[in-house]
Amino acid sequence: MNQAKQLYNLQEIDLRLGMMSDVLAQVESQLGESQALMAVRAVMEQERGRLAELEKEQHAAEWEAEDTESKCRILEEKLYSGKTRNPNLLSKTGSWLPSSARRQPHWPKKGSPE
Repeated sequence: MNQAKQLYNLQEIDLRLGMMSDVLAQVESQLGESQALMAVRAVMEQERGRLAELEKEQHAAEWEAEDTESKCRILEEKLYSGKTRNPNLLSKTGSWLPSSARRQPHWPKKGSPE
């Protein structure tokens, strides 16, 4: 009789273990990533890569703008210092400027020492 009771208890434990395994599998499937979530994550990673590329381009453009501004300042100093008597000489030295920078006059910003 003692052995029959032990077998009965073993069956109950086995039954509860099976139910718990089913519940665990269901919870794991609910927590698992869905196809939509995986697709959104993939798009997000692509956009992060694109953002990084655009930031690099922006930094390069900012550096180029700063370089152009410093070169313009040098040319303006030569022009307005009186050292260069003929402004046509400066046009040759400004040939490296982009056409948009040659067309637009340099206006000092409010509060700047220029």
